[in-house]
Amino acid sequence: AAPFGQNVNFDSRKRGVELGLASRPAGWLGLFFNGAYSDSVFDSGRYQGNRVPLVPEFQLGGGVNVFPATGWKLTWESVFATGQTRLNDLANTLPRNEYLVQNLKVSYEWKSLKTFAAVNNLADTRYEMYPTSNGFGTPAFNPAAGRNFQVGMTLKF
Repeated sequence: AAPFGQNVNFDSRKRGVELGLASRPAGWLGLFFNGAYSDSVFDSGRYQGNRVPLVPEFQLGGGVNVFPATGWKLTWESVFATGQTRLNDLANTLPRNEYLVQNLKVSYEWKSLKTFAAVNNLADTRYEMYPTSNGFGTPAFNPAAGRNFQVGMTLKF
């Protein structure tokens, strides 16, 4: 018998389409949407035709930017992914991953200074971005961060 991992061909093919739209219907309001479809499969070998792990079949994002005053921007965004095969599930026997997460960000820009504060995963959703399995047909939960906060600043000179 061959050691684990041999006799497995990892050649793959990824086909898909991505779309991004942005609109500024008013000076104080911006809307955005992005979406991607991916047909990522093994191209040959033992798992030919099976989905490549960790690549979502569909990923959609969108949100709203509000510009309440000069230099200020409030952003609400939502990200949805579905059809994601777990790491180590080469046979594609486990349920595919799906998640929806929402984020909120406030930023201020003045000359070469940019600052921001963000709340990610507003609803404190229990989800995983990188689903895993033990390689023997048992899912393992690999949690993404719960509600978390970020602050940052950049200065260009």
